[in-house]
Amino acid sequence: VVFVLEKESRFVRFHAMQSFALSLVGVAFGIILAILTGIFAATFVYSPGAGLGLLGLIATLGTVVSIVILVLAIIAIIQGFQYKEYKIPVIGNLAEAMANALEKVVHKG
Repeated sequence: VVFVLEKESRFVRFHAMQSFALSLVGVAFGIILAILTGIFAATFVYSPGAGLGLLGLIATLGTVVSIVILVLAIIAIIQGFQYKEYKIPVIGNLAEAMANALEKVVHKG
């Protein structure tokens, strides 16, 4: 919404797109973890020890990745409030390319 409504500031559009891309990564990771949890929960029926261990590993991995995403979001928020352009590794370049491509489509003329 911010990306489409903002007509003047490239800075705001970039950070809005970066936030959107980071959110998409979080959602995709959550879906993958949900699928893996379902698969390993089914293994729990046949091998309780292995299934429980794998579920614990998935839970730990999910927690670590969630914390990393949260820290990256907080850093980006702080940098944005200080009017500094901060690119989240990998996601920043992707967000910039997406923002430039969508800017041509949305903000013609």
